Amino acid sequence: MDLKRDGYCWDEIPVDRLSKITKECDRILKGSSKGFGIRGAVRQSADLAMFADQALVPIAQKYLGVNAFLVRSILFDKLLDANWAVPWHQDVTIEVLEKQEVEGFGPWSIKDGVVSVQPPTSILENMITLRLHFDDTDDSNGALIVDPGSHLNGKKHIQDIRPSGPVILDCRAGNVLVMKPLLYHASNRSTSGNPRRVLHLDFASTPLPRPLTWKRA
Repeated sequence: MDLKRDGYCWDEIPVDRLSKITKECDRILKGSSKGFGIRGAVRQSADLAMFADQALVPIAQKYLGVNAFLVRSILFDKLLDANWAVPWHQDVTIEVLEKQEVEGFGPWSIKDGVVSVQPPTSILENMITLRLHFDDTDDSNGALIVDPGSHLNGKKHIQDIRPSGPVILDCRAGNVLVMKPLLYHASNRSTSGNPRRVLHLDFASTPLPRPLTWKRA
């Protein structure tokens, strides 16, 4: 797979590096109000922040350049009692410190107390997402489905997204999916009951136009 051509590719964290951080992620999930997902996960744990800095930032820098920095972190699991299908979509919002009216940015929203906004397409085109998988994942426990090359279509309204060649991304624990935010992606409900724990990290490499400021992870 080629990130520029296909909109995604694979990297990897050695499995023997996952044991300690997997336990820490389980602790964070259990301590969250929802129990299956938490925004700003890296801010919840010094150990997780150190792991992200040492193991995942270097991966982001390989694809985005040495100035890559973390701007959003989400930790989640897909369980039978917290089970959802995600329709085809693109990731078109970013998190900012506070609302500031800047041309080309909008609409705005607030979720879990965090201010989000849709930026110009040029911002999204210069970001990447890393999804670290803590579990073996296939269609039975909600593996991600992508449409290779669809990130080249630009930002679309969700009702205009028409995948042409869906691919189910089976993977192993320790696999890191490197993905363009504008890539069409979706996932089905889990039918197996097996966990699907994922640490989702968004990276950028340039500041936002003033007075906007990235929220950071």
